[in-house]
Amino acid sequence: MTSLQLPNADRSIQPYRLTGTPIPLAKRGASDFNRVAFAAGHVVADPFAENDPC
Repeated sequence: MTSLQLPNADRSIQPYRLTGTPIPLAKRGASDFNRVAFAAGHVVADPFAENDPC
């Protein structure tokens, strides 16, 4: 992936191209990380929405 789609203040989408050299990924064993990571891939936030909980 060399680009991302990022939102603008006017709610339009603008591509952002990544630059530089990626950091090499070091191989690790399963025992190096003893926790389970969860992600909510179905949750999408609108950063420009008026949804102040206060």
